[in-house]
Amino acid sequence: MSSEVALRVRHLSKAYKIRQGLERHNTLGEAALARIRHPLARAPRERFLALDDISFDVSHGDVLGIIGHNGAGKSTLLKILSRITSPTAGEVHVYGRVGSLLEVGTGFHPELTGRENIYLNGNILGMRRREIDNRFDEIVDFSGVERFLDTPVKRYSSGMYVRLAFAVAAHLDTEILLIDEVLAVGDLAFQRRCLSKMEAAADEGRTVVFVSHSMETVSRLCRSGLLLSHGSVEARGSPRTIIERYVNDPSIAGGARTWPALLAPGDEEVRLRGVHVTDVEGRTQTQFDVRQPIRITVDYELTGDCSATPLVSLFFKNAEGVVLFASNSHHAIKRGAPTSGPVSAHCDIPGNFFAEGRHLVTVMLNSAGTAHIHEEDLVSFDVFDPCLGDSVRGDYTGDWSGYVRPMLDWTLSTPNSASAPCVPDVE
Repeated sequence: MSSEVALRVRHLSKAYKIRQGLERHNTLGEAALARIRHPLARAPRERFLALDDISFDVSHGDVLGIIGHNGAGKSTLLKILSRITSPTAGEVHVYGRVGSLLEVGTGFHPELTGRENIYLNGNILGMRRREIDNRFDEIVDFSGVERFLDTPVKRYSSGMYVRLAFAVAAHLDTEILLIDEVLAVGDLAFQRRCLSKMEAAADEGRTVVFVSHSMETVSRLCRSGLLLSHGSVEARGSPRTIIERYVNDPSIAGGARTWPALLAPGDEEVRLRGVHVTDVEGRTQTQFDVRQPIRITVDYELTGDCSATPLVSLFFKNAEGVVLFASNSHHAIKRGAPTSGPVSAHCDIPGNFFAEGRHLVTVMLNSAGTAHIHEEDLVSFDVFDPCLGDSVRGDYTGDWSGYVRPMLDWTLSTPNSASAPCVPDVE
């Protein structure tokens, strides 16, 4: 990687003023009457620092992953780097042509066809017509919407719309590429194509700055990492280093998350009310002996308008952000499930299954093709090995390889004897 700097950020801050407290009015008459009665009333304003004195460099050819909790300032930083918004203080120096994959699809006209929007959007993003002509077939092939190229995009599904928009933006010929969570668009096959495209950009020596909540993608794609917390740089280093620091922060997740009705994630049909990590007796805890069973409970509420019983899905990740496995409530739904009111879904993981370390749980609820809830890394728990003799490890004392360590059934036999199963000791 070249030591030449592609991006230089010095003492960057961004402040917003948030209005507080004035009464809201339902009609124009109420608003006018309130203005007559209190002509000098002004809403108090709170100063909110989205970014607070940030400084860092990105070298040419580097692939920098930026992670952090919601509201840490990640998207604000990319918008300043893209010159979509201006900083309150500090300065940014950019050495090279910049392409931004931030709000994918901005600039599409619904009445124009896919073909026409490729040229329109490409021009908005800074591509010359000759560049678009040269890359047109690649863009169409990448998007997978060739059959509908001469159909107005207002008739596209949301997935087709986003795929075409991403395909245009991804084929920008730039030295510096800024990406904000767009690898989450489309189906699984398209996400893989997006990731391959970003890997190709990195292999070509282009500078990539990538914001994501997917620790696995950051670990795979990026060569260095930046952790933001409350608008400040918390850490800078290798992707593995910052990911471990992020997921091991006690404030990131815990053994339980609950929400009041008005703030609960979801939509008009489903609201998520709580997620809990417990033992099988229902006691909340975050530290588990490797032999202990673990229960995940998802509490949600269905309204009378829910069209179908939602499928509850859990995704289990390790401290590096790698998805170890997923499980859903399909079989429970087949046995019958409530269609209204409060519901609790329980998932039990047997003991002697997880490897040591911290694990995070992502929760999804969907029904009939509608994603009601998708909340990343809501709760976490730690698994430890007490090393209490052969009931856990046998004679082995080294580190246990792999992401999981299930205790499987083994059988030992000799040519002259019947096979005998090896039954593990269980305390």
